[in-house]
Amino acid sequence: TPHVSEGTYKVTGETLTFQTSRGECSDAKVGSYKVNISKVGIRVIEKLDDACEWRARLAGQTLWRIK
Repeated sequence: TPHVSEGTYKVTGETLTFQTSRGECSDAKVGSYKVNISKVGIRVIEKLDDACEWRARLAGQTLWRIK
């Protein structure tokens, strides 16, 4: 499937920060979330700061690891 957005992410402690360069949320650019990291994936606990409503839907979701 085509990518909805492109960019980078960084995990520092319990904070996941997205930096979007193209696509959805490119106008909002940066968003940060409180997360819990496990062997299964990254559980997005809550939005800390993000102006992008599309990306904010990640709160409560799990980003699964793909081998």
